[in-house]
Amino acid sequence: MLNIYKWSETDRKTKNKIMNRSMFDISAIRDYVAGWLTKIQKEGDMAMLEYTRQFDNKEFKLKDLKVTRREIENAYKTVNPKVVEILKRQISISRQNAVSRIRQETVLKSFVPGVTVGYKISPIESAGLAVPAGQVPLPTVMQILAVSAKAAGVSRIIACYPPTGEYPEILIAADLSGVDEIYRVGGIAGIAAMAYGTETIKPVVKISGPGSIYTQAAKMLVFGKVTIDMVAGPSEAIILADDKADPIYCAADILARAEHAPDAAGVLVTDSIKLKK
Repeated sequence: MLNIYKWSETDRKTKNKIMNRSMFDISAIRDYVAGWLTKIQKEGDMAMLEYTRQFDNKEFKLKDLKVTRREIENAYKTVNPKVVEILKRQISISRQNAVSRIRQETVLKSFVPGVTVGYKISPIESAGLAVPAGQVPLPTVMQILAVSAKAAGVSRIIACYPPTGEYPEILIAADLSGVDEIYRVGGIAGIAAMAYGTETIKPVVKISGPGSIYTQAAKMLVFGKVTIDMVAGPSEAIILADDKADPIYCAADILARAEHAPDAAGVLVTDSIKLKK
């Protein structure tokens, strides 16, 4: 259901609610997230297994943590070839974009005798990708993250996703994009494993990817031990439109953001009575 407000007639409380929509605040869950991070840092695989069984898959077994080559090959057999071709096209576009932005260079300058300053841009050794799969599989997220890391020349790329179901599309996207290791673990546990390492998963230098507020809080709390891309989300679309705008396009853009999570926001700002209806 869409709420429609006429700004000049909207009370201050509602205006504040609209203006502060989707604010990211981890204060209420900080201690909870930190508790799991500490537990997994100390206890490794077993704590990671406990988390996964509690939140993602109560029947999960540690032997299924790492995706095997055979499982990847079987994924190709279960997915419609047309879907595989779509993934390949997406990856090709993502790769062209990523390569166009790559810079690997060393710049040295000497302003006074005996003093040289400069910088060097080079690939990091390893990257961990957090790929959500709580509500629906997101192979596009997998390929966008992985292709960027691969184009940059990262030596070791791992990906983690929650074992909430069988997601062959995610495995195919990871394989086509050049991911070296794939693990079935998500949320706080996935971030902890990539940051601190466990008996099975070696730690990485940088963690990237979207996810729930718990995943993003975990990224914030491990920052310093590892580097992160950013705090992602909540998703939002705000569209400024007049009476010439296509209502179908406006609705599609809003829905594309709103489907990400319950805390996503879609806002249309318009002076057109016809468009808002």
